[in-house]
Amino acid sequence: MAGKPVLQVPTEFQRSVKKDEQFAIASARAMLRQLADELAGGDLGWVSLLDVGCGVKFTQVLVNDSLPIGRYVGVDVYRPMIEFLADNVDDPRFEYHHVDFHNERYNPGGTKMTASSTLPVDEGAFDLITLYSVFTHLDPEDYVAMLTMLRRYVKPDGHAVYSIFLDQLSQAGHGLMDNWVRKMGPKSVGKTVDYRDLSPEGSPLMQALYTEAHARRLIEGTGWKLDRILEPTTYVQYQFVVSPITAR
Repeated sequence: MAGKPVLQVPTEFQRSVKKDEQFAIASARAMLRQLADELAGGDLGWVSLLDVGCGVKFTQVLVNDSLPIGRYVGVDVYRPMIEFLADNVDDPRFEYHHVDFHNERYNPGGTKMTASSTLPVDEGAFDLITLYSVFTHLDPEDYVAMLTMLRRYVKPDGHAVYSIFLDQLSQAGHGLMDNWVRKMGPKSVGKTVDYRDLSPEGSPLMQALYTEAHARRLIEGTGWKLDRILEPTTYVQYQFVVSPITAR
């Protein structure tokens, strides 16, 4: 690993709910390792990765730890952060794009995302698409629109991975509802009918909560199929791993 960080990110671009850069870096390392082991044969050096809602932590770790990556494309609705990354990452494998999709929490003045919305990148170009802390802030309509849109950007043998809040207890106790039960008791879990926004008044889509059955149903008709669900860890909630349905 590198010594002194090559890329130092200003505090205002650290957008995680938990404002702890060391935790964010540790989580990025663990998540990248999991992606490599689960989907890339242990090595991301050949992978073309599209990171939707990219934030900064994957870039920080890939650059500062000199980790292998074939290509990394980050897109996000937060323009100042995207401009910072584009101006400060001097590596031809990395590129960044601002997208102006509406989200009631992060970009309320943006353009409504639909299944036919486009990204400023080539279609069919990516081995892996990641969306961390994205579906956790999407309502069902945008859930479907996002998956349908992204289907056009994955290679036929590629995958997408997205984190999601599910209204159920996890095996190791790291899920959102495990925390709710510890704080408010066992009756706090299992109250969702398909979907609900757990956010306090005035702060929409802080926690978009789904039943597993409904989250599965919403994938139908988007061009993807669900391969598996990964259990929550210290660093990330449930993860849905999906692959594209290809014509026979």
